Amino acid sequence: MRQHVESCRHQRLLPSILHHRPVFTGLMLGSSLFLWHHRPSLYGVDTQWRRTRQPAIFCAVNLPLFPAFTPSQMMSTGAIVAKNYDEITLAMAGVCQSAQLVQQLAHQGNCNTDALATSLQSILNINPANTLDVFGNSEGNLKIGLETLLGILNSSREGLGAELSRYTFSLMVLERRLHNNRDALNELGSRISQLDRQLEHYDLLSDTFINVLAGIYVDVISKLGPRIQVTGAQEVLKNAHIQAKVRAVLLAGIRAAVLWQQVGGSRLQLMFSRSKLVRHAQDMLSRCHA
Repeated sequence: MRQHVESCRHQRLLPSILHHRPVFTGLMLGSSLFLWHHRPSLYGVDTQWRRTRQPAIFCAVNLPLFPAFTPSQMMSTGAIVAKNYDEITLAMAGVCQSAQLVQQLAHQGNCNTDALATSLQSILNINPANTLDVFGNSEGNLKIGLETLLGILNSSREGLGAELSRYTFSLMVLERRLHNNRDALNELGSRISQLDRQLEHYDLLSDTFINVLAGIYVDVISKLGPRIQVTGAQEVLKNAHIQAKVRAVLLAGIRAAVLWQQVGGSRLQLMFSRSKLVRHAQDMLSRCHA
C-alpha cells in the first residue's frame, strides 16, 4: 500500500475553488480560527515533519489540548502508520456538521438540538481517547455531518449547497492561518481550559454558556483575519442570540478542523481521495440507520 508524507508545498497546487470566496450579503462574523496550544515536540515527533519527505511512512503531530491518538497507538518513533480514513471522515463530518448548523440557524433561526450539543461539547473534550470520543463515542451523533459531507462531495455546489461548501472550506483554510499564531493559540487554550468552571453553573445549551463561547470567538478569533460571511434571512441574522449561536458553532467547526488535520486530513483528499471519503461516510451512515 502506498504511503507518503504530504508536503506543505502541495498547498500551492490546490485549485482556486478551494480558496474562492464569493461575495454575499448577510451577517459578518469574525472567522479567523484556532489551533490550541503548540509545543516543539510531542511523543518525540519533530513538528517540522511536513517540510520534509520520509519514505513509506505518514507522521502526524498531536497538539496537547486535542490529542487525536494515545501513545499506545503510535510507533516507538512517534509516527502513525498510514492514513485512517475512518478517523479522517469522522473529523471532516464534524466540520461539515458545524457548517450545516450555521446554515440552519441563519435561514431558520433554529437548528438540530442534538447535533448542536454534540458540536459544542466537542470544544470541551480536550483529552479524547480517540477521534470518535470527541463526538460522544457515537457515529450517530455525526449523522447530520456525514449527510452534509456526502452532499458536498457529490453536489454541483449551487444554491444552499454552495453555502455549505463555502463554510466548510473557509473553516479548513482559516484553521491553517491560525496554526502559526502562537499568541492566539495560547490565549485560546487558556480560555478553553476555563470553560468547565462555567459548566458548573450553566447548562451546555444555555444562553449564558453559548454567549461565553461566542465571546471567545469574538475576543480571540475575530482579530486574526478575514471574516466568514454568513448568509440567511435578514431578520433572523439581526437577532443577537442567533449571532451568538452561529459564533459558538463556528468555534466548534474549527475544533473539528484541528482534529481533521491531526488525524491526517488534507484538502488534496477532497480531490484525489473523494471516493474513499464517500465510501467511508456511506458505511458510517448505514450503521447509523441500522
